[in-house]
Amino acid sequence: MNDLDQAVNMLKSEAARIAGQEAAALSVYQNLGVALLTRFEMRGSYSDLADARFAYQTALSQEVEGSLDYTLPLIGLANVALRIFQETDAGEELDDAVRLYEEALSQSVAWENLRCARLASLGYALQLRYGRNEVQADFDRCIEVCREALTLSKGLANQPNMFHCLGQLGNAYLQKYQTDTSDKRDVTGLGTAISYLEAAVQKATRHPPAQAMFLNNLGLAYQVLYAQSHDGNDRDLGIAAFRTAMNLDAGSPLLRMTAAYRGLVLVGKVDMVTAADFVDRVVEIMPRLSPRPLRRADQQHMISLFSSIGSYGAAVMLENGRPAVDAVKALEATRGVMNGMLMETRTDVDALRQAGLSDLAERFNTLRDRLGSTAALPLASDPRQTTLNWESEAHVVAARDFDAVVGEIQALPGFESFMHPLAEKEMVSLANRASIVMINVSILRSDALIIDSTGVRNLVLPRLRLPDLVEKANALTDALHCDNSCERRNTIECIRDVQHWLWESVVQDVHAHLSHGNQGPLRVCWIPVGPMALLPIHAAADPKSDANALDLIVSSYGTTMKELSYAHNKRPPNLNSATALCSYMAQTPNQPDLKYAADEAKAVGAILQRLATTSVLAAPTKTDVLTHIETSSIVHFSCHGFADAQDPSASRILLRDWERDALTVADIAALHLRGAQFAYLSACHAAVGRAADLLDEGIHLAGAFQIASFPRVVGTLWQVDDERAMQVAERVYQSLVSDKGSLGFEKLADALNGAVKKLRMDTRTIEVGGMTMEVDEDDPFVWAPMIYMGL
Repeated sequence: MNDLDQAVNMLKSEAARIAGQEAAALSVYQNLGVALLTRFEMRGSYSDLADARFAYQTALSQEVEGSLDYTLPLIGLANVALRIFQETDAGEELDDAVRLYEEALSQSVAWENLRCARLASLGYALQLRYGRNEVQADFDRCIEVCREALTLSKGLANQPNMFHCLGQLGNAYLQKYQTDTSDKRDVTGLGTAISYLEAAVQKATRHPPAQAMFLNNLGLAYQVLYAQSHDGNDRDLGIAAFRTAMNLDAGSPLLRMTAAYRGLVLVGKVDMVTAADFVDRVVEIMPRLSPRPLRRADQQHMISLFSSIGSYGAAVMLENGRPAVDAVKALEATRGVMNGMLMETRTDVDALRQAGLSDLAERFNTLRDRLGSTAALPLASDPRQTTLNWESEAHVVAARDFDAVVGEIQALPGFESFMHPLAEKEMVSLANRASIVMINVSILRSDALIIDSTGVRNLVLPRLRLPDLVEKANALTDALHCDNSCERRNTIECIRDVQHWLWESVVQDVHAHLSHGNQGPLRVCWIPVGPMALLPIHAAADPKSDANALDLIVSSYGTTMKELSYAHNKRPPNLNSATALCSYMAQTPNQPDLKYAADEAKAVGAILQRLATTSVLAAPTKTDVLTHIETSSIVHFSCHGFADAQDPSASRILLRDWERDALTVADIAALHLRGAQFAYLSACHAAVGRAADLLDEGIHLAGAFQIASFPRVVGTLWQVDDERAMQVAERVYQSLVSDKGSLGFEKLADALNGAVKKLRMDTRTIEVGGMTMEVDEDDPFVWAPMIYMGL
């Protein structure tokens, strides 16, 4: 990839140098388009697609229609349109691709091998359009042009495009069989697809990227056939194809990961040893799927394609009899990938200085800062843009240089584990104050993976089933989304149902296992996996016995072990120079007023002002907050929050200028605040992500503050009542103040637990006619959303 990155950079530089020189522009922009499209295929950056389109359009504008080279940028534009369709499902892009391929084929061509490849590419576009629209004419034309391409390729010396033509015919027949859902579909078409794909795989041995694609489709064809035949041999042939594709080191990470995912599905429960082998490769490939050179939006997209693969992989490990720590490592490698890469860049390099390597430490810090600054650059990715992106190249170079210095450090004696995944010993050392419990749920099995002072082990949770979890998570999400004063009773009943289910299926068993009959409250840091992240595990309760997690367990939360380690190992600043920021929004544009936000800020500010230099900002802008937060060790927000289900990186705190320039998760995560210690987010939905395919990434406001170097964060799972939020916040801060007049951050979990207990009791009383009356049940909608993230 380094060679390809350098080629793109050189061609962009040359394009800038020859601006206005039409004679030289054609070949430069044509070659640039090829390089950008190739890089997109290997890495998946959408900005490369946009740049490739611009490059090909520029090249085309320099050509005369009908010339021998006219079709080169035309085909390039068709290829780009086809890829954009695959990324966006924009039907007009697919139609453009077909039109451009047809136009290119109508032009005279000097080399028959080019016509052969173009026919096959047109066949692919027609195949996709048939799959989308089910128009028989598209399929017929697809087969026609693919057969013509195959005939042409047979007559060429060395048959350079034979694999492409064979593979495309196989793809077309597979598409036809999958699209036809009638009872009368002809299984012989599936056999034809397999024959062509097997031949393509044999011919493509010198073209690993293409071979990986054909192997994926061959495995898929056998998978479809196995569903019809139930013949174990068909299944084994499919598994073999997926395994070969997965192991092609020269294949794109996306195709290799796709093969691993499909292989796991096809293996199922039949062969756990083979399934575990697939998981081992998933653990290896996953970090390459979303590498540092990709921008945040592209990383998010790539990771979302394989949500839940980690939880299933961990279950496979356990089912295969592997140690529990292997299951934990599988989860660590496949979850929190984006945040993990950001945390790596904030690694403390004092050990390098102590080893007399101060220059190397400074180089690491310099490159880290450059990587962060290039990641923050605005990046155009409009497929109709009219200029080339240079910001993307700056980021690619910064990522390459950063990875190089990391490799240099890891090659030093004593630094072999620098920025490597946590070893079992390191995991156990994290659990010195609280047991860490990962709740993993899959269709295969469900377990609590427990890390404490005795080691790493698993506890089977027989009553925890994936279909039930999905049902409860969906029900709670829907109830919270539809909640209003009229629907509040339904919302409360839904939460109570979830509380009871959590107790019976998760917390009861974990508590019994950890307590060993001891009467005192346990300390547990929960790491919920998948949809479990949407649920209030700390609020689990049994209405029959009155047993409940809030009384029995002092709970906190984490996203991954790596995130907990990052937070735990952060060195505290000199608290004698502590500064605090308290921001509140009593009134927010186009949002309901928060009647008690000012009172909360006043109460919290009064406590903080005795302990730190405190700034209280009323109705601040994004710039106001970012300016003050740079020097703040403590931050408190009393305002509206919003969790964006479409793009969790756009989840935001609603400040005065939120409608035109919101303070987002992406903005916060980009910060590296060396003095940060504690963030309190008294805002709705601050500690939960709503994007179903990215739940394991921990992309929410609380997670962003942790990435920004706040090791301790209080947030919320859903909307909160601002009066109750004020009461909890004041109690938490009061509990943190020590006799010596400082804040005891180590007491945060206890402080929030105590404040929420008091709030729970408060909800059992109501005012009627000036009298206070007790009611039988508390209100979990009010007290259950507050959570603490950290150890």
